[in-house]
Amino acid sequence: MRDDRAAPIDPNAVEPPAVWFAYSPDRKGEHPQTHLKDFQGILQADGYAGYERLYEKRDEHGAPQILEAACWAHARRKFFDIHALAEKNKHATSNTPIATSAIERIGALYAIEEHIRRKPPDERRRIRQLHTKPKLDELKQFFEASLLQVSKKSDLAEAIRYALTRWVALTRFIDDGRIEIDNNAAERALRCAASPWAARISSSQDRMQGASAPLRSTA
Repeated sequence: MRDDRAAPIDPNAVEPPAVWFAYSPDRKGEHPQTHLKDFQGILQADGYAGYERLYEKRDEHGAPQILEAACWAHARRKFFDIHALAEKNKHATSNTPIATSAIERIGALYAIEEHIRRKPPDERRRIRQLHTKPKLDELKQFFEASLLQVSKKSDLAEAIRYALTRWVALTRFIDDGRIEIDNNAAERALRCAASPWAARISSSQDRMQGASAPLRSTA
């Protein structure tokens, strides 16, 4: 996706917003690495391991060619699943309040985003520095303290580690008003690729290549 749908469109931009779909027969990392081999800029996506080599590429000055911007929706989903399972089984554990608090704290970040949607990048950055950054600092401290209280093998520990190991990428949107808090815009754009028409095309391609695989989205 060239421009996030929720972000303001530069009136001086020559190119309009656009979505590009690249089909691949499986989830091997070689496919996005081939698709994006000449790309330079910011790549916002989930934690799919196939992107990792892209983030390792450096230019002639040693600077990264691609900056990773991680997705808070994916990070939040892991805590939501823990909370939802406790609700379904009607059996809260000692981990449930921590998961619930994480959801609420991440929700506060989204509340700020609601107020600055479609604002110019500089304004978005200013508000994020003023209001979002302190909440993120508190959230990191909460994660680090909570990680010491739960079993290392628990789903909650895994959810916390997922966020902490991607912290730089998850907080990159604080310093760049062009970046969204998540890649939901790309996820929504991908829905059209799940239509029966698209499924028939994918199926035909799979038969020709002798393989089948799910689609993948990138923002």
